[in-house]
Amino acid sequence: MFIVLLAEQNTLLEAKYRKNPFSEGLKNKNSLQKEVNGGKKMVEGYSVKAKKKVKIKDPVIVQTARGGYMAKGKCPETGITVCAMLSKENAEKAIESGEAKKNF
Repeated sequence: MFIVLLAEQNTLLEAKYRKNPFSEGLKNKNSLQKEVNGGKKMVEGYSVKAKKKVKIKDPVIVQTARGGYMAKGKCPETGITVCAMLSKENAEKAIESGEAKKNF
């Protein structure tokens, strides 16, 4: 019984520290912006209704209450609001390139 408990505990530890495929891309600074036609970058976010990453339509960069940056816009497929957390660097790049509007 003791060996079984150790085996179950080991499995739980492995599951706890196993890499999450959804969080892998979020650690990369450029994961929310991908190059598309003409080298222009687009802000991407996860659409819950479409269950996939989509390019945010008419993104607006807002600052959260805790000082972070977030891109808000609409999903082109479903029309629901899509949000994506951005680093300060990526938020400033999106505003400077003209792909998103500043709202803070």
